[in-house]
Amino acid sequence: MRLELAPDRRYTLALDKTIDGQRDPRETSVGAYAVSGDHILLRDGGAPMGPSKDVHKLLIKGDSLIAEVGWTGKLVLKGVGAPNVVFQKQRGT
Repeated sequence: MRLELAPDRRYTLALDKTIDGQRDPRETSVGAYAVSGDHILLRDGGAPMGPSKDVHKLLIKGDSLIAEVGWTGKLVLKGVGAPNVVFQKQRGT
């Protein structure tokens, strides 16, 4: 996964994945983001920010962003053998 946050409060999220040794096509999501305290809030498609179940929260911790998913999301990730979602800032970018 690669998350790019632009200065104009837009983001691009790219996901590359391999399933059973076969590389799937890249999935891309774009939208708007806002910073609220120690969180970054992502909303697909750039809809206005506000309370919604469609807002994804990332905890800002040092140079990392840690996805906050509910218990069902954690079970799904664990079930497919995926690690916790953590974005780490790339140096020099």
